Amino acid sequence: MAQQKPNMCQDQSIAPSACPRYCNLCPLTCYNCQRMSQNDTCNSTMTCATGEKCLSNLIHSTVDGHDEYTFTCATNDVCDGKAVLAVVIGKRRLHLTSRDAAFSCCSTDLCNNPPTSTYNVASSTSNAPITTTTTTTTTTTTRPPAYCDTSDGYTLLTSNSSTQLCVKLHQSTLEFVDAMSHCQRENARLVVLDTQAKYDLAKPVLKTTHHDHVWVGMQYNKYQNTFIWLNGIHVDANDNRWGSHEPSHPSAEGCVCIDKHDNNGFHNAVCHYHYAYICERKM
Repeated sequence: MAQQKPNMCQDQSIAPSACPRYCNLCPLTCYNCQRMSQNDTCNSTMTCATGEKCLSNLIHSTVDGHDEYTFTCATNDVCDGKAVLAVVIGKRRLHLTSRDAAFSCCSTDLCNNPPTSTYNVASSTSNAPITTTTTTTTTTTTRPPAYCDTSDGYTLLTSNSSTQLCVKLHQSTLEFVDAMSHCQRENARLVVLDTQAKYDLAKPVLKTTHHDHVWVGMQYNKYQNTFIWLNGIHVDANDNRWGSHEPSHPSAEGCVCIDKHDNNGFHNAVCHYHYAYICERKM
């Protein structure tokens, strides 16, 4: 139906009844936890109002350096930075804006999943005596195959280090914010290359475009005076993946791309520039 009627989501006689999920008219279920640390567990969920998205919000304290996370539902205006997100803690009401916190929105159920820093491994010890036999057991842990939704041209990238990405390179050029929105419409986000392994995995994709610059999911936060990936990870100015003489003029050039002419280094650029971009789907 989408191919036969590409503008069906604007047709109010069809979208609410025949195509609610496709047109993002079904209420989402999102994680709902406020001001938790990275070591906390978020098991609370909520059903959003129709049209709202799932939001992940990171607040970094400039006093003691700790990070706090908020997960909830948010309107499109909040996700686009046009409105303020109010968070209620007991009887206090806090206001978080896109200008003093790193945040990202997504459009699938439970897509704002809390961060995990470690894998918990359960172990058990048997007290049964060993009398005559000694047995040595070698256990090899293999990461299970990841599911990558390859619809709409997405591709699963894997490496020997078990790093995996589900990505799509868009050859059409857009401003940074429009590229973010396009990724979200595909249930994705601008790609986050927060590790060297992910960065190396994405390099071959860059060879398939004739464009010199490709947007990635990193922005400058002037209140924290640092660049931050969309997942809340901070990027050091001395990271060796920055291009020559980068980053520079962050207050005027607050969005980040990869520059193919600078050895695929990160370059901060004016957000209104039109560049190609890479979207990433969660696996």
